[in-house]
Amino acid sequence: MRAGGRIYKSAFGALLALLGWAACATAAFADERILSFDETITVNPDGSLYVREVIRVRAEGDKIQRGIYRDFPTIYKTSDGEQYVVGFAFQGASLDGRPVQWRAEGRGNGVRIYVGSPSEFVQFGEHT
Repeated sequence: MRAGGRIYKSAFGALLALLGWAACATAAFADERILSFDETITVNPDGSLYVREVIRVRAEGDKIQRGIYRDFPTIYKTSDGEQYVVGFAFQGASLDGRPVQWRAEGRGNGVRIYVGSPSEFVQFGEHT
């Protein structure tokens, strides 16, 4: 009976450990991702571009915590090795249809745009 009791306790402990692992695994494998990325590009008569991006995400607090960022290269090399710099002007962003805070930061080859507030977490769920 004693040996059987140990096996039972051991099996029960293993079952609890397995259930605990399953609960953690569910949280660890949250489906946080970009759900869609749509881009509309308008070429203006002067050769400039107007680009509108609509990004839909599922936020689970893993990588998407306070917002997202996008890198826009503005420095290119020409075929003869010279640098060519294109202009870039960010006009605004929204989160679920409402204006949202953003900031631009220079990078080695362009601009990084951060969309979201550094002091506020994005609610879990789907957002555009």
